[in-house]
Amino acid sequence: MHPGTSTKRRASTRAALLVVGSGLAACWGGSTAEPKRDVASIQMIPAAATVRVGATVNLVASALDEFGGAVYGKTYVWVSLDTALVESRPGGVFFGKKVGVASVTATVDGIKGTAAITVTP
Repeated sequence: MHPGTSTKRRASTRAALLVVGSGLAACWGGSTAEPKRDVASIQMIPAAATVRVGATVNLVASALDEFGGAVYGKTYVWVSLDTALVESRPGGVFFGKKVGVASVTATVDGIKGTAAITVTP
């Protein structure tokens, strides 16, 4: 503080900071925990994979917010769009059934990510 600054002014500055800090905490539900973020997109890794008939391949999905940041704690629903070629199993595992190319999706909060799986002999 500069010489001559009163104790009353310092106290009012501290009170103002407390009010602003309390207001920010209230915006986030009264806690300092990270605010809930909505899923804006699903990144599929890899976006394209190859598997042999009778083998499995594992894909990973990552939920991202509008800024590209990861959104954690989500449960994904995995689906093969061509079950004659590729069978979906829990946890992003896909089983090659017949030669061809199938699209697969991972969905969370109504948002879908898509990847292609090529099944080879």
